[in-house]
Amino acid sequence: MENRITLLALALALQVTSANANLLTVSPTVDGSALSTTAWTSIDSISDFLLAQLDSPFPEGRSALEFDISSIPSGVVIDSATLNLWGVISDFNIGVHGYTGNGTLEAADFALTNEITQFDPGPVNVVFVTSFIQGRYAAGSQFAGFQLRELIDGEITQFASNEAANAALRPSLIINYSAVPEPSTLVLLSLGLAGLGFSRRRMLN
Repeated sequence: MENRITLLALALALQVTSANANLLTVSPTVDGSALSTTAWTSIDSISDFLLAQLDSPFPEGRSALEFDISSIPSGVVIDSATLNLWGVISDFNIGVHGYTGNGTLEAADFALTNEITQFDPGPVNVVFVTSFIQGRYAAGSQFAGFQLRELIDGEITQFASNEAANAALRPSLIINYSAVPEPSTLVLLSLGLAGLGFSRRRMLN
């Protein structure tokens, strides 16, 4: 009987947690690059960008990309969000700034206003942007924008664009969210936890 109670309690608890887990992967709506001495242009390929920077000295490199996050359902909780990038490295130290986008790239999108984090790039990069996405979602924003800035003038790090020939190299925003439990779900969870507690007390006695 005790084993049955324990199994039932575990099943109820697992049902509550697993049913609410959701994963959303979003590709950029737009992405582009800018140099501190020139106007921004769209990225067509990594090689094109690198060839454009063969003149010395290299200017400070920046790029920006925007994601449409309107497909996140209303009334959910954002558990985590990661910006995933594939990079070609000339040096390290990238600053990530967040902004509220509008689905197009403009000169203002490359202004430095809100640093989220910094990271040292590699071929594969996972940048945690949970708090920023939570804020954009809470504000009802349709787009979330990210500016990537090389922190040292004269050094560049290029990231694959949304037009990369290999789809696996394209940037993405991965969002994990869960539904807010309804009252009936909370009752199930309470019953499951209560069952676990009851079973534990019986075992101790």
